[in-house]
Amino acid sequence: MGNHHSYDVVVVGAGIVGLAHAYHAHQRGLSVAVVDHADGVVGASVQNFGHACITAQSGVARDYARNGRQHWLDLSRKAGFWSAESGTFCVARHDDELAVMGEFAAMRGDDEVRLLSREQILEQIPVVSSGVTGGMYLPNDLQVDPRTAAPSIARWLAGEGVDFHWRTAASGFEPGVVH
Repeated sequence: MGNHHSYDVVVVGAGIVGLAHAYHAHQRGLSVAVVDHADGVVGASVQNFGHACITAQSGVARDYARNGRQHWLDLSRKAGFWSAESGTFCVARHDDELAVMGEFAAMRGDDEVRLLSREQILEQIPVVSSGVTGGMYLPNDLQVDPRTAAPSIARWLAGEGVDFHWRTAASGFEPGVVH
């Protein structure tokens, strides 16, 4: 990285995953640098739908998602990007789909999954009504603005003392050194 700086953690890649690592390392009081070959946050991290899917995860991913939910909301406030505790509506168009939603609701409970009748789901979202048998609402899912979330987090982290090395390629690693 040109002149030799020393950091506790060097993150290669300023996508949302790299930024998350930088955020958590910085929160633990470590000195952090982020290296990225581009001149800003690009790629999938600014082109996705901005849907933070919490409820549909399972196993260890579900624990990560539930913990991550609060980090998204905190970072939205601190870094100043739009987020909404909007939840997710899922439409069933066949009885077997509705049955699977029913099993999922029974497994997860009311605080995570709410089954909706045909009338209730059609009241909530503008979908073609033919064939709709019902649906479910997942209240814990979030939405963020994908175009501003990651760039805002990078800007905020830079202001908090994380060093960003844009237009910098990481070409190799050896113990304790990034080239």
